Amino acid sequence: MLWHLKEDTIMRYSVIKNIICRLSLLLLLAAILLPAGDCLAQERRSEGWILPEHYPAHFSGHGCINRIEDDEIVIDDQLYRLAPDATFHTPKTQYSSRSPFRKGVRVGFISTANKKIESLWYIDKCK
Repeated sequence: MLWHLKEDTIMRYSVIKNIICRLSLLLLLAAILLPAGDCLAQERRSEGWILPEHYPAHFSGHGCINRIEDDEIVIDDQLYRLAPDATFHTPKTQYSSRSPFRKGVRVGFISTANKKIESLWYIDKCK
């Protein structure tokens, strides 16, 4: 009979050990995955793209650059004027140089009513 009690105690400890291991694994996974979810929640979606926090909620328009020059740009076969003080933005830098913006790049832009672009936002490369 004593041997039977010892076996029950060993079984109980085995079950408890198994539960503790599973809970530890679950907590470890939660600790790894929850911060990633928080980072994803900080990104925003616009037009199906995931955009950084410093990007605007909406663009006046978007498309692929066909041509870019000093004072004008063609996006999806539409000619726009660039404002003299136009700003350029990339996902990594809030204020960028103009150099990443060239033919074949998808951009979002903010423009005035007379099609003058005030800011250009790099999205990705066109496919």
